[in-house]
Amino acid sequence: MTKIISECNDFMKDCGFPYAICGGYALELFLGNKLRPHSDIDITTFEENRINSIAFALSKGWNIYEHKADWIDNKKANCYLRAIINPNDKENAELKHI
Repeated sequence: MTKIISECNDFMKDCGFPYAICGGYALELFLGNKLRPHSDIDITTFEENRINSIAFALSKGWNIYEHKADWIDNKKANCYLRAIINPNDKENAELKHI
């Protein structure tokens, strides 16, 4: 478990913006034991670094997805992942809050 965290940290250390490992691996580090197998590693950054973090990850060959929710009414949403292929996409630059 700590090998992949170290490798991720080595990969991200020169990115030029603050980041944190979150999700399953972060939980396991906090608890001190492995809970289940993982197929990914979650990294978070501040919203003001959104474009830079997308550009960094894309330049390294990563696939980037954004969770989207198109609200049908106040109680139902059509949720999906949208691939981000360009960090300068107008939709990426806008801060959106639901």
